[in-house]
Amino acid sequence: MLEPRTANVTIRASAPVTVRLGGTPGTTVSKTFVRGATTTASTTTPQRASGQDYRFMGWTDGGDALSRTFKALTDTTLTARFLSMPGPRTRPTITGVARTRHKLAATPGGWRGNELSYAYQWLRCGASCVPIDGATGSTYRVRNADVGKRLAVRVSARNQLGSAIQESRETDKAIEGVPPSLKLSGAKGVKLGSGRLKLTVRCPSERCTLRAGGRLKIKGKKASKTRTVKKTLRAGKKATLTIRLSKQQLGAARRALRTGKSVKVQWTVTASDAASNRRTRHFTVKLRR
Repeated sequence: MLEPRTANVTIRASAPVTVRLGGTPGTTVSKTFVRGATTTASTTTPQRASGQDYRFMGWTDGGDALSRTFKALTDTTLTARFLSMPGPRTRPTITGVARTRHKLAATPGGWRGNELSYAYQWLRCGASCVPIDGATGSTYRVRNADVGKRLAVRVSARNQLGSAIQESRETDKAIEGVPPSLKLSGAKGVKLGSGRLKLTVRCPSERCTLRAGGRLKIKGKKASKTRTVKKTLRAGKKATLTIRLSKQQLGAARRALRTGKSVKVQWTVTASDAASNRRTRHFTVKLRR
């Protein structure tokens, strides 16, 4: 006995609303038909779900009739597109530090509605907020003109039904993004001693992370690196950083000094503050016995 050939038909909605396949309702409805059988896909508009009103915008194959009759000739999936008007839920947010040359990033915030696209406009705020020319992306690099002003972002959400706007809270006043200052202090001639070389560093502009390392330079030989040290320093404080020569480096330095050769250590100190500004300086110390 021959089995009849069949076709699977699925009807779904792009939103949490109701569609019907052959009179059976649901958000997604699937049925199996004998090929060539006639069935009906239908929906209604508008519909309300989860506190939102949805409007029918057509079927994914281009049809726009609320009810359509067709033959189930092959496996078919049809989606009914429904849209809801955009509406604000939670405000956009800004991440980053408002300092010149630093990048701020905006999130669009929370919205009601679906199939939304977003447009951004950054604002410079004093007594009132005004749009910044050309600042229409989701990120913004703080400019010199922003110093002393607060910044905000206006986000527009839109779909085929319309659009809505909401603004973020304002940032703190923008300040100059000056990298942390490094003041290196040390004697012109430092005793080699046990090979523990100390350098005093001050980073007064910000709480910062310090990294320091050295290169041992002996006249006539290839320079060798010391181990890098790291320290976190609070604003206005001084730190004493110590780099240690290895046993091999210490022995080579002592032998060179006994024969009158020049022995130096070149420090490389990098300070990174909380806003990711960086400054690197080099400081050379001549060693003596």
